Amino acid sequence: MGKAKKQYENSIRQNENNIQALKELAASFSAFGHADYAIMCYEQIRNTSGNPYAHALEAAQILTRSGQYDKALWEYLQWVKQGKDNTVSLENILTSWLSDDPERKKRNLIEKGLMTFAYKEPDQPCYANLLLWFSMQEGNFSEALKQAIAIDKRYNEQGKPVYQLANVAAENEAFDVALEAYRHLLRHYNEFSPYHDAALVGSLQTQYRKINSTYPPKTSEIRRLSNELDTFFKSHPLRDDNLSLYLTHVQLEANGLKNPEKAKRMLQEAIAMPPLSVRSKAMCKIQLGDLY
Repeated sequence: MGKAKKQYENSIRQNENNIQALKELAASFSAFGHADYAIMCYEQIRNTSGNPYAHALEAAQILTRSGQYDKALWEYLQWVKQGKDNTVSLENILTSWLSDDPERKKRNLIEKGLMTFAYKEPDQPCYANLLLWFSMQEGNFSEALKQAIAIDKRYNEQGKPVYQLANVAAENEAFDVALEAYRHLLRHYNEFSPYHDAALVGSLQTQYRKINSTYPPKTSEIRRLSNELDTFFKSHPLRDDNLSLYLTHVQLEANGLKNPEKAKRMLQEAIAMPPLSVRSKAMCKIQLGDLY
């Protein structure tokens, strides 16, 4: 083994200025399970090229396979800032780590690493976005909302991270956080914002889901939401893309407020509207048949 070690080190030393040869050596070492020597090749490439982060992804993959997760994470976090599409890729990688982490060691490692890099490099949005992603993975939507608002302000995202967080929170039935996020958008962005109307629709739909998550639903909450929906459709014409919200309104009137006659009229009016597609009108007819 001592001879082999000496031979490995000599091969690296003899090619210390030949980057292509070092790449090939690293690939060979990795293929035969010699992770440490593969990493030595990449370190030599960095010294020769003057790029301290060269081949960070390859190094991270080798270190992961050898179970050196702390070193692998450091390499991944150097790699992620090198390309705008790397963040999503790293989220997928870390998701696989978290799926096999019974003792939560990787989870703690990821949290510490993300916080360290976000603090050291606050001008790198990838680290802030990864922290936001991590909070959502943990189901800590209150903390995620704070991070989303901070990202939105710092990087002038026009409401995108807050809107995305609101949708994920709503999907996970964190209704109060979702509503807070939607209302933040409505307070801070006007109707010309790309997320204003979507946030308004999201808020109304989430209120409906929240009302139905408790039994029995509170009549006062149903009536308040019905009034909000009346106001919405006075200023927003009925279209295919907001039909589901309109049908929510119909359900509230028919079932929540025990007013089936108004619900029938609403459906008949929708069926008579030229802008709606044949499919949308068919959905209205089905609901109308259910009411009859």
